[in-house]
Amino acid sequence: MTAKKCVAKTNHPTTSTQTSIEASLFSASPYPSTSQRHSEITNAVAFHLAKDMCSINTVTNEGFKFLVNTLDKRYVIPSRNYFSKVALPAMYRKRRGEIERDLANIKSSILKVNDDETDLTCTIKTKILSYLDEKYNDPLTQELLDMASALDPRFKLSYVSEDNVAPIHARLTSEMARTAPAAMAVSKCI
Repeated sequence: MTAKKCVAKTNHPTTSTQTSIEASLFSASPYPSTSQRHSEITNAVAFHLAKDMCSINTVTNEGFKFLVNTLDKRYVIPSRNYFSKVALPAMYRKRRGEIERDLANIKSSILKVNDDETDLTCTIKTKILSYLDEKYNDPLTQELLDMASALDPRFKLSYVSEDNVAPIHARLTSEMARTAPAAMAVSKCI
């Protein structure tokens, strides 16, 4: 008779206070900003912004926030300032360093003129090296690129080397001061 009572007790449904897996995941705390997963997603968002040439304001758009929240509810998107001042400049510096290392490797190994090579090969290697030096070591080209980066609202001075920030800032200031009176005169005529 006691066995029947035990069986009877186990057949009765009991109420459970255990939360469902879905509810647990939904109410999970956000990733710490130092966690690997947070970094992976942040890097992916930065890559998306850079590769697809999206406005940095994309991260503040409701649709984008909804998409990211749907994909991972625990991820909190950093501010657009974080992407413009930290994530994208870091990505740029990393990529630039990789390119500079590749160019240095090309110069020191692949395009290095060897004694056992033909005159034609030596001439071609020398011409390629001089072209690369002219194209990538030209101060005027670098200044133009720095000015373009400084004027782009997405980048400002983030991608200008620290040595060139003051001269670029001074040049921009002087050019704005010089052209401001002319711009004011044109606007009065309209």
